[in-house]
Order: sequence, then C-alpha cells, then structure tokens
Amino acid sequence: MISDVFLAAIRAARERRGVRPAVFSRIWRELTAEDSRRFNYALALWSGLLLVACIVGGVILDRLHRLPAPPLTATNCIDEKLKFLSAADLEDVRLLAVGSSSTWRNLVFDDLARARPEIHPINAAPCYLYINQTAYLTGFLLSEMPHVATVLSLVTPRDFEDCRGDDTAFFDERVAHEYVFARHVPWSLYLTNLRPTAFAQDIIRLRRMRLDANHPANLKMDAFGSSPMRVQIGWMPEPRFDDRCFTALAELEATAQAHRARLVVATVPTMPRWRQRFDPDGTVGARFRLRLRQALTEPTSLYIDGDAFVATDDDFSDPVHLLGDKAAEFTHFITGRMFGAAPATAGPT
Repeated sequence: MISDVFLAAIRAARERRGVRPAVFSRIWRELTAEDSRRFNYALALWSGLLLVACIVGGVILDRLHRLPAPPLTATNCIDEKLKFLSAADLEDVRLLAVGSSSTWRNLVFDDLARARPEIHPINAAPCYLYINQTAYLTGFLLSEMPHVATVLSLVTPRDFEDCRGDDTAFFDERVAHEYVFARHVPWSLYLTNLRPTAFAQDIIRLRRMRLDANHPANLKMDAFGSSPMRVQIGWMPEPRFDDRCFTALAELEATAQAHRARLVVATVPTMPRWRQRFDPDGTVGARFRLRLRQALTEPTSLYIDGDAFVATDDDFSDPVHLLGDKAAEFTHFITGRMFGAAPATAGPT
C-alpha cells in the first residue's frame, strides 16, 4: 500500500538525519519503483469519481434551472440568449431582430407570428451590446441564415456610447458556430471560461431570473426569444456618444445588404422624465436621430422614429425599456411601419 511506502521513507529519514536529498530520493524511488501502478490507479479512480460528480451535479443543477449556460462570454444574459438560439429553429427565419436589450426587451412577436406566420420572427438580441457588437453578431448569424429578409434593430443613445474596436468580437465565432448551428454543446467552456464567483452567484440566482418574469433582470424568454420588462427600475443613464458607433451602424447596414437583407432601425420612444432631465430643449434627441438617418445610405433601409409612438413615464421600466403591455403595442407600431410603408425615411435628410 502507498502508506507502507511512506513509512519506509520515514524510516529512511531517521537513518539519514540531515541528508534531505537522500530522503526525497528514497521517497521518489519507492513511489516510482514499487507503487507507481497503484498510485496511477488511485489517481485515475479519484479523477473519474470527480468527473462523475461534476456530471451528476450538472444534471441536478440543470433540472433545478440553476445550471448557468455554457459561458461563451461569461455574461449570463448573453450566454442565455446563445443557449436559446442553439435550441431554436433558425432554418426558416425571415425576420431577425438583433441589438442590445433595447431590442431584446421591447419586442413582442406573438401577434405578428399569428398574422403573418411565413415571417418566422426571432429575437436574437441579448444584452449590453453596443452597435459595433450588434453588427458583429448580425454577421455571424446571417452567415448561416440565408432566408432572412429583414434585420430589425431597436436603438437608444446607450447603444452608441462606446464602440472600441477591441471589444467588437465579443465571442469566439468558431466555438459559437459549433454551438448555435451545429448544436454541439461546448462543455469545455465550463473550465476554460469559468469565473468561479460569477458561476456561484448564478447558481443561486438563475432559477428565479429564468422563471419569474417580474424579476428586474428576468431571463424568462418567450417562444421568439423576447423578455419584456414587468417592473419599473430607477436607472437613468446620461447620454454619451462615440462617433465610431455611427460608423458601426453603417457597417451593420452593409452587413445586412451583403446578405440580401433589408435593415430596419427604430428608436425606442423617449421617456418624458429622461428628456426633462437630459434633453429639455430636444437638441440631443434631434441630433441623435439625424445622425442615425445620415448613417443609413441604402435605399432599401428603413428608419422609424419611435417618438411618433406615444408613451408616458408610467409605460417605461427605465429610459431604455418599455413595460410588457406597452412593448406589445410598440411592436404593432413598428411592424405596421415596416410592412405598411415604403423605405422613404432611409438615407440622409
């Protein structure tokens, strides 16, 4: 037994006090010469038991809705959307919604899908994206979704805050392709991209986020991938703009065009309380909308001014997100403009 080896080594140490190299040499010889196979068997056994424990633990956590999605980005609301997409039928999608949570939480496609089932809408927008990252995600998705005819993105000033180039490719495209389109679950990411603190926190909080639509950071998605907000929060972001973001919007348009899809960009209605605080004379919003129009140069592109849709402070969760019922009404407004109007508002004005 291995314990006998260590006892022999201890006896050797007593015989050779003060000769430390000889002690370690004896231990090494005993382990490698007499018990190497037994040691390797023990190591393999414990490694196997650890692997089985991890698998069983993962299955249990998954059944309890507590297992985090494979951490492709290690941001739960992005990884949850990639998990949704990997399980969704993307083959016949004609309408692809992409963007930040401005798009994810402000669209409700139920009525559109019933009225026009041939469109097969999908909301592929996650959270926290800036417009350059939206362009990157759009290119990735369109590369394997040849039937998409329309790309829809809802935007607010927050989408245009920071478009640094080194943050554009926010996930590994090769791994994501295997995951989303080939449906090979990248289990290795739980080791390579693991953030222990965030992983532990997600185990605790994910169940409620996934199942409770009233959670302020809910991840409960409908059949189309949307997650409307149900509660009001106090977030009030100050407007900041990065010129590179408007260049990225033009790149998003070019990406859609390259895949023979029309780009539709719609602004989310301006929350009255936000306007009163940050844009009382309306110049910030007017300049923002002008730059959006100027970035869209393709005649097939469509810009929709969300401020033509009437909404009060009580209709908002925060300045970026409408509450659920109002989001459904806003979706009617957007789709009515998309399918009932010519793209005359595209291009410089």
